[in-house]
Amino acid sequence: MSSVNAIVQNFEYVRRILIDKYGHPTNFYETGEVDAELINNIKNRTFIRNYEWTKEDGVIRFGIPERLDGKIRMELQFANEFPTIQETLWSIEEIK
Repeated sequence: MSSVNAIVQNFEYVRRILIDKYGHPTNFYETGEVDAELINNIKNRTFIRNYEWTKEDGVIRFGIPERLDGKIRMELQFANEFPTIQETLWSIEEIK
């Protein structure tokens, strides 16, 4: 569970920085609970955390997207638009 705790702590640390800089997210989607199966739950899309901040020139999205290589990573991206907030396949791997 310590690796799960580290993932959650790091995620919350970055999310707090973004909130401090940009305010509360314009849009967010959260499903699933933090438990010992977190890594499997991310991979099978039963745990999702996506947050967006809409700015004048685009959208900032922070979350743990589904990746084509199966790795678990937090990603922070800026784009004109993204798939819906519930969509998990928005990682940089998908964009390639």
